[in-house]
Amino acid sequence: MTHTEQKQALRRELLALRTSMGEDERAAASDKIARHVIESDSFLGARLLLCYYPVRGEVDPLPIARAAWKLGKQVAFVRSRPEDCTLTFCTVSSLDELTVGAYRIPEPPVNAPILKNFDGALCVVPALAYDRRGFRIGYGKGYYDRFLSAFLGDTIGLCYARLLQDAIPTDAHDRAVGEIFTEEGGRLCR
Repeated sequence: MTHTEQKQALRRELLALRTSMGEDERAAASDKIARHVIESDSFLGARLLLCYYPVRGEVDPLPIARAAWKLGKQVAFVRSRPEDCTLTFCTVSSLDELTVGAYRIPEPPVNAPILKNFDGALCVVPALAYDRRGFRIGYGKGYYDRFLSAFLGDTIGLCYARLLQDAIPTDAHDRAVGEIFTEEGGRLCR
C-alpha cells in the first residue's frame, strides 16, 4: 500500500469512527474541548483568534469564538479559495456576518476585511483527527498546510479523544500544531 493509499484508508476509517459518535456525544465532547481552550494560556494570551466553521461533525470551535468576542479579542474566520486551494482570514464581529461560501460552508462575505497582520494570533486548525505529535489528517486538499507553512503564530488543534492517534502518516509539507485539545484537556506537541 502506498503512502497516499495509507492516508486515504485512515481517512475513511476515521470518518466512519467520527460518524459513529452520536450527535449528543459529539456536542458534549465539543463543549468540554471548548472550555479547556477558553481556560488555556494559549487562548488567554492571544489578541486575535483565527477560526473555522465546523462541518460534518468536526469539533465545534464557535463557543471559543464567542468567548473571544466577549473578551474583546479580534476574531477572523477562514475563507477558502478553491481556484488555488488557499485560505484567507477575514475579520468579523459576529457569526451573523457569515454567509454560505465555498463548499457550502459559512464564511466571511466577499467584502469582509482580509487580515494581513497575524501578530498575537492563535489559529484553531480543523482536522478529522490528530496524532500525539500534533500532525493532522484533514480532507486531502492541503489548504491549511499551505497556510501554516508561512504562519508564525500559535496553533491549536481540536480533536475528539476517541480519534486521537499515536501517529498519522506525514509528508514533508505537513505542519504540526503546537497544542492539541481533547475533552480530557490540552497537551503540548512541541
